[in-house]
Amino acid sequence: MKMKKLICITDIQQLIETKQEKCMIPEQTIITPAARDLAEEHHIKFELETFTPSVGTGEFALLIKKLYAEPRLLQELMAVLENQPYVVESEDSGFKLIRGNTIRYDKVNPNSAEEKQVLFDSFNGTKMELVKLPKGTVTTVFTSEEIHFTIEGNLTTTINQKSFDSQKGDVHYYPCNSRVTRNVKENTHLLVIKIEKERCL
Repeated sequence: MKMKKLICITDIQQLIETKQEKCMIPEQTIITPAARDLAEEHHIKFELETFTPSVGTGEFALLIKKLYAEPRLLQELMAVLENQPYVVESEDSGFKLIRGNTIRYDKVNPNSAEEKQVLFDSFNGTKMELVKLPKGTVTTVFTSEEIHFTIEGNLTTTINQKSFDSQKGDVHYYPCNSRVTRNVKENTHLLVIKIEKERCL
């Protein structure tokens, strides 16, 4: 049985240093989310090799070295294997730390370019999400009270024919049943807190 190849941040950094634009990988290669994000940031493309080389003891030793050199690599690897939406570290008190560069966003629906990932959904009906809004215009009706913190980007929000410009650091509060049109001027990231729907009744 052949061992799957693992691509991590160190591999991508080496490609950046040597100014390479392609990362050749065999089939079924495991790429950590952090490595994939770094590759996208530097416009490095992953391409399949025409053959899968055999794995020897040297490559196995290199894999072990990577696991020791990067403390969070094993956890990232497990998140990929288990298809988790992000890597989270926790402590017995209930404290949790979500690694931002490991978060995988999902489409809100097939007809929307908006993407999101639920971070927490256990605080008395309150839900916390990370949302990506691509450049463009979108109209939304909020069925719950929502608070949006702008992490990055800028947009114009129009409600009841009145427009508000906002940028990084600004916070929006939307009452229940608000109908809002947002003109997103550049790709925008939001931290969204949704308050239980019963409060809209």
